[in-house]
Amino acid sequence: MLQNYFKPLYMKYGMAKLKEALRTYLDIMEKDQGLTNIEFLVHDEVVDKETYIISVANKIQIEVECYDAEEEDYNPDAISLPGEDPDQEKNHSTEKSTTVLYENCIKEEYAKFVSLHQEQEKIEKTKQRLIKHFAEDVVEWSHFKFNQPTTGRGIQLYQANRNEYLRNLLTDYDLYKTLQRKIKKLDNWGKIDKLEDELSAREGICSYDYEDMNSETSFKL
Repeated sequence: MLQNYFKPLYMKYGMAKLKEALRTYLDIMEKDQGLTNIEFLVHDEVVDKETYIISVANKIQIEVECYDAEEEDYNPDAISLPGEDPDQEKNHSTEKSTTVLYENCIKEEYAKFVSLHQEQEKIEKTKQRLIKHFAEDVVEWSHFKFNQPTTGRGIQLYQANRNEYLRNLLTDYDLYKTLQRKIKKLDNWGKIDKLEDELSAREGICSYDYEDMNSETSFKL
């Protein structure tokens, strides 16, 4: 069957294209049809796929050459594949058999790409959720583990102690900067501007009390 199917391709494109098409065809049969452990036979002997391809190609070459010797006026364009209408075949190039094989490969590879792309999107969403949960747990843990800093220097020590403890707790923790950035973003104990706001608020309260005391003293005088 393979000889009959690929004869037109050999006559139009030659031996190299014929072997390439045979390889593609057998690969598709193995992948799409789910065929495994195929035995390739040449003269009732088991051979590898490449030897089988060469044998089929040689048979096609011999058959075509013998037919050409008998029919000098032989027209390759008049050949029709089994089961096809010769009149309809006139409107189609013999490239069709090869392009169909490639189109099947293209569709298979595209389907694999789409599937992989969708999996990557799911993985990325799961990764972002995990980073958020991890950072939240680390922040809560560190607030139990360490005392809240009240000065700029205290914040530096707090962050250094927390990070050092995590390095000892988690293997290769320093490699994952994304985790560290997320922790830093969520942990308000590590923000100097937050501390400055709290200090400013306290200073405002003290100033207000001091002015009230002066006002009260003046009133009593």
